[in-house]
Formats: sequence, C-alpha cells, structure tokens
Amino acid sequence: FSPQNIFSAAPNNNKSIDTLIRALPERYKKYLYKIQDIFFNKISFFDYDTVWKDLINQYKNTFDSKIRVFPSAFVDFDNTARYKKRAKIIKGFTIEKFGKYLKELLVESIKYQKNTGVETAKVIVF
Repeated sequence: FSPQNIFSAAPNNNKSIDTLIRALPERYKKYLYKIQDIFFNKISFFDYDTVWKDLINQYKNTFDSKIRVFPSAFVDFDNTARYKKRAKIIKGFTIEKFGKYLKELLVESIKYQKNTGVETAKVIVF
C-alpha cells in the first residue's frame, strides 16, 4: 500500500504522472516536477467516503502479499500549504465517519492477523 494511491478515484487525478516521476532517478525528477507544475496546476478535490473505501479495499487486497502491510488511516487531508495549486483536498469529514471507517479498518486488520498470524491489529499508521 502506498498512500498516494488513495487518490486514484478522482477524475482529474495526475497519479500516473506522479508515479512515473517517483520511479525515476533523482537527476530527472526536478525537471519533470517543473513540467508537471506547468501542465497539472490544479487543485483536486476528493470525497471522504470514496477515499476511505478505496483505502480499506487496498488494504484488504494485500492480504495475500508476502510483504507485511500495516493499515493506514487519516482524519482529514489538505496539503494546500505544501503544493498550493496542485493540492489535494479531501472533503466530507465528520467525526462519525472517521469512527466508522477506523472501526472497519480495525476489523479488517484483525482478520488479516487471524489469517496470517502477523500481528497488525495493534498498529495503525496515521
């Protein structure tokens, strides 16, 4: 699981470009990020419920992986201060929704632990 993948549900997402740039050697990244800033200079909004459901589904899809995976959670998200016009903002947070999705993630983490013997139910990364 890679946290940037939770943004795949948005129609105006530039995830594939970000993924490509991250995979390249450092010497190319700075130039490509400048090009990205020119062409993908737009704030992206995401639905809280959709992102949480995608996050939980991604976690569940790792159950057969040989790599130890820790469940990840978030309360709310807005990286405007860092990315300005390329920011990602998740809208729709309520404390009730957060509690619901955190509980669902914990239930899945317990299932993972029972199926694999790997203890992850005590660790959730924020």
